[in-house]
Amino acid sequence: MDLGRLRARPPCDARLPRSPRGNSIDAYLFIGRLVRRYGGVPIYTDGAGWYADACRWAGAEHIVYDRPLRNLMERMIQYI
Repeated sequence: MDLGRLRARPPCDARLPRSPRGNSIDAYLFIGRLVRRYGGVPIYTDGAGWYADACRWAGAEHIVYDRPLRNLMERMIQYI
């Protein structure tokens, strides 16, 4: 077996496009794709205003995580 030809497959969410802009429309498009793919799961965010609008428009439950969880989430994102 040629191990050099094997490649790690990225998680499915890593293939979703990301936008450098922070606005409600981009967030809505992204959250809308998540809702279509995974159904009515809660969306946890850092509390930026555009996420609340986007979740409401997409029909998703919006939860703002608290300070300790926010620090953990930011560390996880940096690790990824």
